[in-house]
Formats: sequence, C-alpha cells, structure tokens
Amino acid sequence: NMIISPGANLIFNQGSYIEIDGGNIQALGNPTNNISFESVDKKKNWNGILVKNSNKKSIFRNVVIKNLDYYKSFNTLLTGGINFYKSDVDFMNTEFINSNAEDFLNITHSKFKIINSSFINCRSDALDSDFSSGFVLNSNFSKINGDAADFSGSKVQISETKFNYIKDKAISAGEVSEIKSENNKFFYSNIAISSKDRSIVNVDNNNFSNSQLATYRERLFKII
Repeated sequence: NMIISPGANLIFNQGSYIEIDGGNIQALGNPTNNISFESVDKKKNWNGILVKNSNKKSIFRNVVIKNLDYYKSFNTLLTGGINFYKSDVDFMNTEFINSNAEDFLNITHSKFKIINSSFINCRSDALDSDFSSGFVLNSNFSKINGDAADFSGSKVQISETKFNYIKDKAISAGEVSEIKSENNKFFYSNIAISSKDRSIVNVDNNNFSNSQLATYRERLFKII
C-alpha cells in the first residue's frame, strides 16, 4: 500500500511510473495543502500509475496530477495514463492536467466516484470506463481532443458536470452501457452525447450550446 501525506510533491523522471499489485493508494491532501504528481520536465511526460487486483479502495483527495504519457513499464503497455483494474477508487477535488495518453484515466472492472474534479487538456480521451460502475458529480471536462467520457459495458450516472470544447464526444455510451446524464452542461462539443451498441442513455434536464446529439444502430435515448 502507498500512503501519501498532505503537501507531498512527487516528481517523476521521463519513463518512471507507479505500479501496485494487490494494494492501494491513499493520497489524502487537504484544501490548503494538496498533493501533486508531476514530471521533472513539462516537455517530457512520465509513465503514470497502475493499480490492480486491490481488495481495498484507493482514495485521491485534493490532488493534482500533471503531464502523463500512456502507462509503460518494462513488461506492460497500456493505453491509459492512470489505470485501475479490479481496484475500486474515489477521486475528490482532483485535477487531471495535460495527458498524452489514449486515456488520461482508465477504469476497468471497478467501482469509482469522481467528485468536484477536472480534466483539462487531453490529447485523446479523458475518462474511459470499461465494465465498471460509478458516478461523476460536479466536475469539469475542458479542452479534450478525443472523448471526454467513454463508456463500454458500464453503468454510470453523470450529474452537475460541465463539458467544454470537446472535439469528439462529450459522453459516449457503447457495448450495452447504461448511462444517466442529469443536469449537465455542454458547450462546443462536436457531439454532446452518443449512444451505440444497444446502450441506453437517460438524458434529464441537460443544457446544450453549440453541441449535438448522435445515435447509432441498435441504440436508445430517453430524453426527459
């Protein structure tokens, strides 16, 4: 297990990473003394985090994570910068800034919460949830060149969240996902919400500005 105290500043060389198998991360900052994960050189990203097969939930609170590439170790290559596999995780007041990975945050076969958090400036996708369940609350996705939130086989509720300048899809539901989008705001998203592969998206009291909805074959929207 890794326990990180408030005020800790973890600085990574290019190619360095954190891998935890069977344990968890407790990064518990506070509003006046946060925790940061960042690279030595802003032009040379570090290789991110992998937590797998954990029986205890990881928690990130008042944390800033910057300048990631996709996860790569001596024997593992993943598309995500931060990866949780069969490991539950909560992010509260966490900032995800500058990602060169296919997915800034990839969560697979896990339960998660993302609350009061931000994803800013991603080369591709921000959040990728595969066969997982959870919710995103009061958060922000901005300047995302791929999908802001991409779901496959997942059951997720997204509420009180803003999507700004999303070049692909703000919310993408695929592979029989069940998604609820409630009280969210979409600004300048190429596609605000998409549903495909027999997924179901419930859309309730959302605000769309310079954005559009899209559905594909074998899809269902329920707009309230």
